Amino acid sequence: MGPKALQRCLWRNGTKGMLNARFAAVRVRVADGALVSRAQHLPGQAAWLVCEARSSGERKYYSTRHPAGTPRMTLVRAIKARWACELFFLVLKEGCRVERLQLADTERLQTALALYMVIAWRINRLMRLGRTLPDLPADLLFEPDEWRAAFILNKKPVPRQTPTLNTVVRLIAQRGGFLGRKHDGEPGARTIWLGMQEIAVFVEGARYARQFNDG
Repeated sequence: MGPKALQRCLWRNGTKGMLNARFAAVRVRVADGALVSRAQHLPGQAAWLVCEARSSGERKYYSTRHPAGTPRMTLVRAIKARWACELFFLVLKEGCRVERLQLADTERLQTALALYMVIAWRINRLMRLGRTLPDLPADLLFEPDEWRAAFILNKKPVPRQTPTLNTVVRLIAQRGGFLGRKHDGEPGARTIWLGMQEIAVFVEGARYARQFNDG
């Protein structure tokens, strides 16, 4: 694929503006057909070979089984949708540390995974909605104790009215190492999950203290 085949495509809003790169796509036949010799296969089904040329000079190649005639932008969006899946499993692996589970049987493992998958889903949802719908009321995704804890832990006055989602997400991420400078863009999944760990501990302690005082 030569330079003339590459066209610039924008696929989503990132932390520092629209993400974009140049893409080219061509129909090919993957060599996964019938085996004709020890190390040779006949051409198999047709597929798309997509080339991504990044501004750094790096080129990446992808294969997809989308049907012939699929628009280039549809191919790009499908390829880049993998990013959300990769983040989801990143939170499962490094945030929830599912690989360290030492459970005795399959049923217990499945139960633990079901719980951790909900946690990973929530972290990714907070990150995405904090970017795409920043002005949503925070109480649509946080309990009052949670968003108030974000202000208290950052030593900021707790507002009387419900703050925006983006404000609370950024405060939580600051507890996870997000610096929040003008050129930093929006926080990622890692700083949000680290911050949410502090929020969870603080909220649990505050609720226990209330129960103790009420008792």
